Amino acid sequence: MPNRRRARRPPADPKQRLIAAAFQLAASKGWRQTSLAEIAATAGIPLDETYALFRSKAALLREFRRGIDATVLGQRAPAASDPPRDRLFDVLMRRFEALKPHRAGLRAILRDGWAIPRCCRACRRSSARWAGCGRRPGFPSPAAGAGWPRA
Repeated sequence: MPNRRRARRPPADPKQRLIAAAFQLAASKGWRQTSLAEIAATAGIPLDETYALFRSKAALLREFRRGIDATVLGQRAPAASDPPRDRLFDVLMRRFEALKPHRAGLRAILRDGWAIPRCCRACRRSSARWAGCGRRPGFPSPAAGAGWPRA
């Protein structure tokens, strides 16, 4: 029997539609080549409404990160009796599972976007430091402190 994938319905929430469109476009043409106007057109949302919701692609990424955080934190908490290492592992695996549907878009953003300091600031503490921006040429190291995005 052939493996059939169901077409996903676009989310009803305009913010979620814009985020889904952004990741779809990032996966197909790259993050740098994707504009907020293209994201709005793909999502079927007027550009003025889009700008009211997100002033930039960085703001869109911040909202995406907040949504992932809410998804992960909204799940059952690891047992307090578990060792800290196991609890941390559990939370990290939950985050990876929440990010899994967006893998192709995230890959494009990581490939194209981390050279854009505004993109790093959008992801601030969690993603930017995990991505190793401080180890890339032209970026200050987190240990140096200078120029590193502040929360």
